[in-house]
Amino acid sequence: HLVDAAWLLAHHGDGGLKLIDVRAKSTAYTTRHIPGAVYLNIENIRATLAGLPNTVLPAEALAREFGWLGLTADDTVVVYSDELRDATLVAVALERVGHARFAVLHGGWPAWLAAAGPTDSHLPAVVPANYRPRRTRDDFTATLEDVAKASTDGKTVILDVRPPAYYRGEKTDEARAGHIPGAVNREFALDLVPESASWRVASLLRAAYEDLGIGSDTPVIVHCRTGHQASQTYFLLKHVLGMKSVRWFDGSWLAWANDASLPVAR
Repeated sequence: HLVDAAWLLAHHGDGGLKLIDVRAKSTAYTTRHIPGAVYLNIENIRATLAGLPNTVLPAEALAREFGWLGLTADDTVVVYSDELRDATLVAVALERVGHARFAVLHGGWPAWLAAAGPTDSHLPAVVPANYRPRRTRDDFTATLEDVAKASTDGKTVILDVRPPAYYRGEKTDEARAGHIPGAVNREFALDLVPESASWRVASLLRAAYEDLGIGSDTPVIVHCRTGHQASQTYFLLKHVLGMKSVRWFDGSWLAWANDASLPVAR
């Protein structure tokens, strides 16, 4: 689920390979992109669901979005951006529908340019496809109820990847400030090479998470404020470091802080 620029250079143009550009500004895409790539704004895969903003769509709705991009369930899909968390959020959506072959481009758009990969400004013709998801429910998304139960089970690590000031309750953008009692904190940005779309060396990252009590078999639920940043850490733990019991809390702190019956630590 992770490829580098050298791999993409070798396979660019292969039949069944589809590229999705998810950089924040569509003008960046229309000016210059990897040849053949289609553009997806990540806000197209999120909506307000059950009152919670920024929730990733259910599988059936995601399938429609992917179909409009011309994807089929048999395609090999590579997602790239200039921010890893944007690419990993789309990867989570692909995983939700059970897409078999998908990957994030490590280093993203900057790595492609550094490898002297070809670029153009041509917008490819897209024929909408009847995308059929392989599943309609995933097994990695934790609900609010799942997290509340796991926070007291004595086995699961609740991993909060917001900046430390939000974890400590010094800042907040939600109804309440603080963190889930018992949660540990490691800001998602610490996993990246500074000012890049690349993860640090895997052995160093593995050691950093082991210091938090997260080993290869440890049950862990990852959250941030809305699930966006958490998608990057979830992808890292599961698909890069190969940890076996990782779940992603899409509702994240937004959902927890909104429920006044749930405890908050500061």
